[in-house]
Amino acid sequence: MFAGGNTNGGAVAPPPASGGAGEGKVVIQGIAYNPARVEVPVGQELVWTFSDNGLTHSVTADDGSFDSGRLATGEFRRAFTTVDEVPYHCVVHARMKGTVVVG
Repeated sequence: MFAGGNTNGGAVAPPPASGGAGEGKVVIQGIAYNPARVEVPVGQELVWTFSDNGLTHSVTADDGSFDSGRLATGEFRRAFTTVDEVPYHCVVHARMKGTVVVG
């Protein structure tokens, strides 16, 4: 085995996947947040995209720190400035739950 260096013929390995929609993005589709758990660095904006065939949803922090209001289309954006783990939910669909891990 080759020690200390690239062993894949010079190709650059892709970054690790963050669970579906990609770091900093959550797609609301299929009456779910995709991914349900997303990690973002401190200071990065997280974007939720409402794309569920016209169904109305919300992105509402369990602690009340943010709320998108009820939306059927469009985006909701929020930047997180402190290390934290923030659970959130949809006020329309109780089974929809997500978590933002800020680190």
